[in-house]
Amino acid sequence: MKRLSACNDATERSRHLPKSFGLAATGGSGLDSMDVGTPPPLPVQVGLANPQVLTASGQRLRLFLVNTTGQKIAIGSQKPQFSLSFVIGSQAAAMATTSALREAKVSVSQEGSAIDWTCLALTSGTPSWMLSPSGSTLLGIGSQATVVFDIASLAPTQPGLTSLTLSYNGISAYSNGSVTLPIVKLPAPPVPVINSFSAGTPTDPTATDGNPMVTLTFEVENAATIMIPEADYVAQALAGQQSIPGSSENPKILR
Repeated sequence: MKRLSACNDATERSRHLPKSFGLAATGGSGLDSMDVGTPPPLPVQVGLANPQVLTASGQRLRLFLVNTTGQKIAIGSQKPQFSLSFVIGSQAAAMATTSALREAKVSVSQEGSAIDWTCLALTSGTPSWMLSPSGSTLLGIGSQATVVFDIASLAPTQPGLTSLTLSYNGISAYSNGSVTLPIVKLPAPPVPVINSFSAGTPTDPTATDGNPMVTLTFEVENAATIMIPEADYVAQALAGQQSIPGSSENPKILR
């Protein structure tokens, strides 16, 4: 069974977040070094299923956290917090503009786990997302060793190299930290355009064994193939003519 949690908007709650939330790696526990040594880093692998997006709406990223210890990672007495953020702006190094990122949707899934995640979208200022697990275990073993952050409805800006940052704190026995992953924004392919499409006058049915023929004339661009499904016609030519059975009362559609 897969547990799934979606982000809620937390515009009015953002002012109540702990001060440590969303900071970069600290490298220590924040305690006096005379009392305790530096905790080890969180033993997880972090990566993107596909670190590429297109400069178009409706893009998606899937971020994976995988337990590499072979043992359960306990949550402890504190409530762990993960902060997810992007570079914001309209330049090539940014993922998207502020308004576009406010439309992004984040959800969390964990296979075979009873852990619920709280996911809050912080959109009153710079968009980011706060994710917190419940229960006593952050990551289990086997099928429960992986948690997935699904980021959908992205609308990247111009092509270029950008990044995603995941910060975390409050995980018992481990130091706070962050990881930044590169993301490549590729230009979206051009949209196919039908410049012209017309049907000629049907032929005399008496001259074609009772079946009138219609000549279709077309011109398209930015397309690999063209199809006229009703005529069972497929071709790679982007301009030309084709005679098919039909009449002016039976129009054909070019796709």
